[in-house]
Amino acid sequence: MKYKLISIDDSVFESEQAIVTVWCEPSWFDSLMGLKAECLAFIGSDANWESIDHGDITPHEFRMLNQIWAQHTRPSNMTNE
Repeated sequence: MKYKLISIDDSVFESEQAIVTVWCEPSWFDSLMGLKAECLAFIGSDANWESIDHGDITPHEFRMLNQIWAQHTRPSNMTNE
């Protein structure tokens, strides 16, 4: 599966959680097996993620979400001068 970030919405919660929306495209082989591209949404932060639309998340989704979250929360003090 290939995941592309659509959005991160961290404005809806007072806690440090966010809603992360991604576009999920199946691999060539998975598409032959009938899997279709879909939009997935997750809620959480850092190492605590839950799927909004489905049950459990896969280890691959977990790693992908942690990577997106790390990039999102990284301090933006790096400037191009």
